Amino acid sequence: MIAFLFSPLARYAAIALTVIGALTFIYAKGYSHGSAHVQRNWDAAVARAIERGTDARAEAEREIEPVVDQPAPASCPEAPVPKGVAPRKPAAAPVMPRWLRDDQRNRDNR
Repeated sequence: MIAFLFSPLARYAAIALTVIGALTFIYAKGYSHGSAHVQRNWDAAVARAIERGTDARAEAEREIEPVVDQPAPASCPEAPVPKGVAPRKPAAAPVMPRWLRDDQRNRDNR
């Protein structure tokens, strides 16, 4: 056993393991720094988009005159139903599949 530790084969194995370990450490460090860089870029882009949207809204509010409140038009009376014709029934609500009904994040049917 001791002879193996001092043999050239053991030295080659130790050097190979050291190189592989160093490369693995460098790759992991670069990968984590790379993902942090991408996240920073994403956050900066979102902040820029919010700022541009706020500026555009403020500019539009300055350029467009405010709408003056106008009285609402009188509601139109319903048209008379001809004789022998049944009045229309309101449309039935669509049947939602169970997986969509139970979905808490379903924005279409809150």
